[in-house]
Amino acid sequence: MAAMPKLHMIQATYGDCMLLEFPDTSVASKKKFWLVDGGPGNQTRSATFKVTNNSLFATLNSTSLNIDRLERVIITHNDRDHTYGAYALISTLKDAKISVTTGGGSEFLKFVSWLNGYTAMNPITGPKKFPIDHIWFNDFNVLKAASFIDEAADKGTGWLFALLRDFTNYYPFDTFPVINDDWAGGPVVMPKPDTVPDFSNIAKITGPTKDQLVTLWTSKKRRMLGVKSGPPPWKQTALEYKKSKEDATAEMPSSIEKWGTDLETATNRLGDPSETNLSSIMFEFSNSGKRILMTGDGDGDTLYSAYNETSPDPFNIIKICHHGSCHNNNIMHTTDGVAIVPREAIQNSVQRFFSTFRAEKYVISSDTLNRTPNPDIETVTYMGSLFASQPNHPVKAVYFTNGMTYKSWRAFYYASTSSTATQNTSIALKVLKHGYVHQSKADF
Repeated sequence: MAAMPKLHMIQATYGDCMLLEFPDTSVASKKKFWLVDGGPGNQTRSATFKVTNNSLFATLNSTSLNIDRLERVIITHNDRDHTYGAYALISTLKDAKISVTTGGGSEFLKFVSWLNGYTAMNPITGPKKFPIDHIWFNDFNVLKAASFIDEAADKGTGWLFALLRDFTNYYPFDTFPVINDDWAGGPVVMPKPDTVPDFSNIAKITGPTKDQLVTLWTSKKRRMLGVKSGPPPWKQTALEYKKSKEDATAEMPSSIEKWGTDLETATNRLGDPSETNLSSIMFEFSNSGKRILMTGDGDGDTLYSAYNETSPDPFNIIKICHHGSCHNNNIMHTTDGVAIVPREAIQNSVQRFFSTFRAEKYVISSDTLNRTPNPDIETVTYMGSLFASQPNHPVKAVYFTNGMTYKSWRAFYYASTSSTATQNTSIALKVLKHGYVHQSKADF
């Protein structure tokens, strides 16, 4: 049986960290790998709960996968729960060389770095190649040089640009990736410019738009992109991050409980006000006849416009937008980002998203320990009722990286097994196990 692509969900607690594994059609029995986001890295969540990079490094060092190169690393957007692990991955390759030189040994690398990647970039003979071929990220330097950005004179250096520059200054390579080299150094944007060639295994770029990147550039979030325009993301203190998150979500409802008791007449905001989330790189991955929709923390309206406001053929896997937030997994037909809508419209817009973007399997980067647990109870409630009422919906399973709250489990169960249910009442809800790669993949 021919090898099929797999989507590995690497433990990232409240963040995103995914590995695409697929056959290399040019070399028999060889596989390729793409890393999509790096998770939150080594950050403290509380006095008793700590996120580490061990899951990412354990996956990259897995003997069953034997990953010595990443063909592509895609950082969807500049939020710490997506970027920190990617920063750690690259920076620890340099740190690992220092450790081995000072007697740390290769055992040290198994826990703090990517051993196969480190070995691959230190050949005894032949060219010194960095173990990542291409990096996609709309870095500060990329945006300020874009033709549609008016403030190109803005001072600052992108944190990823600075990291790669420092790496090459420390350790010379014969080949080294340039950010967005596939895009001639320009931003990843939808629609793809005619001057940019088509990409193998990417059927369509589905976000962000130029307008979303312009909005990101002109917002206060721009300072997060540049090391001279504010603290780089990996140096932001926990207090600074907490304050920025509170500012961004101060007026955003996160659960039905916050809407008041009169749910039928309540009105609230719907939509994501975060410029960074809406600037997410989104794309349709295609290999061996299988299709996966990768969405970062983007939104349904952008996806809908990417498919010319039509429903695409069902996907094999959809990674649900923004950890299952109802503010992103909806189709509102608005370009304003946030709208004031009645509760009924919220239900309709969320269900419109899941009836438009159909899949055999949905994957949610969930987190029950967050201040506002993901996924939103609204999302799973309306998903469940929609799946139960649509006889032709292809869904077979919904995967959660870290489970759901009890209220969300209960809401999905009652919605999907209501008296109006006609089909799909046996949808599998699965919590992905972590620490073992073979138990943490959504394959075909």
